[in-house]
Amino acid sequence: MGVRNRRPDLNGVIVIDKPLGWTSARAVNAARRATSGARVGHAGTLDPLATGVLILCIGKATRLVEKFMAEPKRYAAVIDLSRTAAEAIGMIRDGVADVTLVLVSTPSKAKR
Repeated sequence: MGVRNRRPDLNGVIVIDKPLGWTSARAVNAARRATSGARVGHAGTLDPLATGVLILCIGKATRLVEKFMAEPKRYAAVIDLSRTAAEAIGMIRDGVADVTLVLVSTPSKAKR
């Protein structure tokens, strides 16, 4: 059984840039609090050490989560190879990241 929707009047899709250090679940919980208890789901999980696009579906739009998840995705990364792994991990833990991940969804071809 899913989460009770306390705001059936709120339906839609929100695209956020998930901050460094946040889990996808934390983003969902923040959206639930901001919408006073609306049903909220996410289309994809991002590691807490990753930033990038996270799709949040609200209310009746939560039915779209599986459709978004089924779409092909591309990932692009910019990596600073002048640092050691230990330096990069230390920078990420300190909240400074030289690694940027961007999620780009390629539209599917329309069926005729």
